[in-house]
Amino acid sequence: MSEDLQELDIVFEEARLVGIEYDRLRRSVMVDLRLLRLPLAEDEPHDLLVHLRLWPVGRVLATLTDIDGTPIELTLNNLTSEVTRFGGLALYGQEFFDVPPPDKALSAPQFDVTLRDSPSVHSIYLFQQDARRSLDVWIWFDHLEFRTLDGKSLQPPWLVAEAKRWWEALSAGDPRTAKAGIFPIK
Repeated sequence: MSEDLQELDIVFEEARLVGIEYDRLRRSVMVDLRLLRLPLAEDEPHDLLVHLRLWPVGRVLATLTDIDGTPIELTLNNLTSEVTRFGGLALYGQEFFDVPPPDKALSAPQFDVTLRDSPSVHSIYLFQQDARRSLDVWIWFDHLEFRTLDGKSLQPPWLVAEAKRWWEALSAGDPRTAKAGIFPIK
């Protein structure tokens, strides 16, 4: 994995996965995330809604199971609605890029779609789990970019610095982190 992508893992830790949408014409996937954000003023939001564009997408593999591990029907066409049904749960796990799928996901995915002949350089692993279901998604891609809702480009080094600032503030007991509902272990 490239060092740049490895540094981005901190940006995804406890980010809320709001949506995933595949754009066939652009051969891209748009991932909507609510990233942790340390507000400078009390009236500012405690998160930042961003669009993560992945392109060109070479492959998408996903599994959706109930709590007992029984597969639930899932296709590339209904992936967006299934992600939305989870309600924007937080991601966790510390590693999101170039994480290989486990053998179980490879042997029994609900779908595994190859979208181009040449292999992609990187992959991202995203997931959601609630009391009834579990969704695991791997997306293979070559490039990524972050943008705000109004289209402003967000540079990865800035996002990494903001994420580090948030986690350092949490460790220091900064009350501005309390709105995220994450509390340090003491």
